[in-house]
Amino acid sequence: MTFAEIKNKLEEELSTVDVLALEPHFKRQALFMVHKDMDVVELGARVATDDKEFIQTALSAQKLLKVSDEKMQDLLKDKQKQYLFVIVQPFVFAQEILN
Repeated sequence: MTFAEIKNKLEEELSTVDVLALEPHFKRQALFMVHKDMDVVELGARVATDDKEFIQTALSAQKLLKVSDEKMQDLLKDKQKQYLFVIVQPFVFAQEILN
């Protein structure tokens, strides 16, 4: 699949969930939070196409963070908050929906 095809597929699969739906992915250490300035679908497509430079830049800039135990505890404090998420096996990328 091309980058554009993968991106289109992920756009179709993009979902909205609450933090409780993300918890199982955290427990298997596959949950990453995506900074509000990034496009979660594009990030997923970059991961799916193994764009190492893009991923490393996002990690270095802390625009992509693996969810720590402390962060998950913070997220669980507000169960009403909603998140966009995409799955690129074995990873799940979530982004808080800001009102």
